[in-house]
Amino acid sequence: MITVGEKDIFTPPYMSAALHAGIAGSHLDIYEGWAHVHHFEDLEHFNETTANFMMEHSK
Repeated sequence: MITVGEKDIFTPPYMSAALHAGIAGSHLDIYEGWAHVHHFEDLEHFNETTANFMMEHSK
């Protein structure tokens, strides 16, 4: 699971897209409207999507 804020200037979305393209089976989640600390700025969404991803891939 790769997450990135749409407005992140430190690790821009194109870097995450390249990482995603290089990792088979990865999932890219872009947080629209958020920046580098998107996981704090939209904590509820981050926790939900991370938990769902982990549950789907724990088998």
